[in-house]
Order: sequence, then structure tokens, then C-alpha cells
Amino acid sequence: DPETSMVEAALSRGGRATAELIEAAWHRGATFDAWTERFSLENWLDAARECAVDLQQYASREFDLSERLPWDHIDCGVKKAYLLSEWQNAQAGVTTKDCSFASCAACGVCPDLDARIDLAGDHRG
Repeated sequence: DPETSMVEAALSRGGRATAELIEAAWHRGATFDAWTERFSLENWLDAARECAVDLQQYASREFDLSERLPWDHIDCGVKKAYLLSEWQNAQAGVTTKDCSFASCAACGVCPDLDARIDLAGDHRG
């Protein structure tokens, strides 16, 4: 559904400004909008007008990867440099081996979050 996809794309790329948009849409009745029978584009368009958000622009925005991105304040343990490298690999059709079975991909999660790979049935000790 292109209308739902456009709203989802705008929300995923919009950063903190979308918080007001989500609340405004909720006040208009937007709930469980992933369900086709519940989705109302009008709720989102009205909320976007109220919040001065251009949904099309947010949904189709291309980012300069050197700028601060809307989600840069979220730290999930994976380094931004690694994510940029993975994005470039994806553009080139290069895959990264799963470090559960191959060597470390150097994403930063294990050392920064003191994580370790522990596969079910794996008895490394």
C-alpha cells in the first residue's frame, strides 16, 4: 500500500520532529495504522499540516552521510563507521558473513556492550 509506505518512510527518516506528528495523528484517531482497515491517510495529512511536516519530503529525503543523522543519538552498540561501511557494501552487492560462524565483523557491539556470541547448544565453556 503506497500511502501506508509513505507514512512509514517519513516516520523512519524524520527524526525527533516526528514525535509531535505521531501525537497529532493519534489525537485524530491514528491507532494500529499498520492494519489496512485502521489506516487513514487523512489523519496523517491533517497532523502533518498542523505540525508543518512535509510527509513526501521526509519520506524521500536523501541524507548526506557526513551530516548528523536523525538517529545518531541512539546508541545500540554498533559504530556509525561500521554502519556506513555496511551501507557501502550493500550498494556494491557485498555481503558480510555472520560473525556467529565466521570471524568478527568489528561492528563494535561485543567489546562495547560486553556481549558474547552464545549459540543454542554451543558448549564452549
